[in-house]
Amino acid sequence: MTRNLAQAGDDLDRAVSADPTYVVAFVNRANYFNVAAKPERALADANRAVELDPELPLVYFVRASAAAQLKDYDSAIADYSAVIKLRPKRCADLRPARRRLSQEGRRGPRHRRL
Repeated sequence: MTRNLAQAGDDLDRAVSADPTYVVAFVNRANYFNVAAKPERALADANRAVELDPELPLVYFVRASAAAQLKDYDSAIADYSAVIKLRPKRCADLRPARRRLSQEGRRGPRHRRL
C-alpha cells in the first residue's frame, strides 16, 4: 500500500472517530477499504452509512462494490437496484453492470482471454 493511501486510511479513521454520525466519513472510508482490497471492512462501514442515511445513493453504490468483491452478487444487484431507484435519471449506466453481475452469479465469474 502506498504511503498516501495509508495516510488516507488514517485520516478517515480520525474522521469517523471525531463524528460517528457523519455519514460521508463512513462512505469515504468504505470506498477506501474497497480500493485497499478489504471488502469485509468496506461492507461494515457501508452498512453503518446506510443506517445513518438510507436515502444516499452513493452508500449503496459503495456497498455494491464491496459485495461484488466478496462474490455476493445478489446483494450487489440489490444495492445497484437501490441506487437506480433513488436516482433513476442519473443511473442508466448501472443497468448493464447489474445485468452482468446477475449473469456472473448464475454461471460464475467470466474469464477473459489474454
